[in-house]
Amino acid sequence: MKKPIGLLLLIAGVIWMLFSFNMSTLEQYEADENLRNALSDAFSGGHHERISNPELINRRTNHLIASCVMIVAGIVVLVTSGQKKIVGENTTYSVSDEIKKLHDLKKQGLITETEYNDQKSKILS
Repeated sequence: MKKPIGLLLLIAGVIWMLFSFNMSTLEQYEADENLRNALSDAFSGGHHERISNPELINRRTNHLIASCVMIVAGIVVLVTSGQKKIVGENTTYSVSDEIKKLHDLKKQGLITETEYNDQKSKILS
């Protein structure tokens, strides 16, 4: 059940990020006659120019940060949804815990390499 949620978060985050990159941070303004005459080299000839707007830049940055958080959340959910759990009587053990216990038994010489590999295969399947 977690996997579709993680995938949805990931896709939504990527779409949101693409939207954020596409947001304009420029706004149009009409230059007055004196400014256009004084800076005629800097202007393209029209009296409508575009300048950077700090508020729009901040809004775009906030959207990019939020989309990155959503992408990371999607990846975390996808990665953690793939972990199998082994349910005992009243306790839940992860697969990695069980393999670690087997490794410790093998290290102590209580089980052989073959027994270790057999049990590990059973846990992973």
